[in-house]
Amino acid sequence: MMITVEDNPLALLELLWVREAWGLTPAADGPPPLEQPPAKLGAANVDAEWERTWPQLWQECLDHLAIETGPLLQQLPNTADGSPERAHLLGLVLGPSWHDRFGDDSLGTPFLTWQAEQRSAQPNTHDVPLDATPERRSVRALVSAWEAGLMKVVTLPCRGEYTRAVSGSTLIVTNNDHRDPDRYDAALREFASGSLK
Repeated sequence: MMITVEDNPLALLELLWVREAWGLTPAADGPPPLEQPPAKLGAANVDAEWERTWPQLWQECLDHLAIETGPLLQQLPNTADGSPERAHLLGLVLGPSWHDRFGDDSLGTPFLTWQAEQRSAQPNTHDVPLDATPERRSVRALVSAWEAGLMKVVTLPCRGEYTRAVSGSTLIVTNNDHRDPDRYDAALREFASGSLK
């Protein structure tokens, strides 16, 4: 049994940061606000295209989480440096992102500063004894979810609860849900039962 836990999904962090820093209010099934909200950069001057694009890009980034990128990475050595083929493969591996769609102007130094602060505030998972890790504490529910197709758990630094399944192989939860044994067990059981949307 192998499960990947991804706790810094860059494309999703960019979207969540943009949503809050620029005051977007997209009509999407997005997670609750970030635990560490960024400084507000504006709302009145927000490009209407950003507001329209956010939900679509959020879904594209979620869908990309379920893609197995290992085989794509194995093809890279067979492409020439700087070739269109390599650029295409790298694009498939990295997936869509706010940065690729809109460039540095909407992110820049404020995003990098927030990201560094957010990373430094995260507990060091290497300091946690194996028996105290969320996956070990919830191993029975994790096995059931794995048997139902779970391959990856993605955690988001958002307040409150948010649990979603993507493509039958990926579970998205907030950091709080991941750290809380009862809520994590419940999320894994919901995944295993197929009742998550």
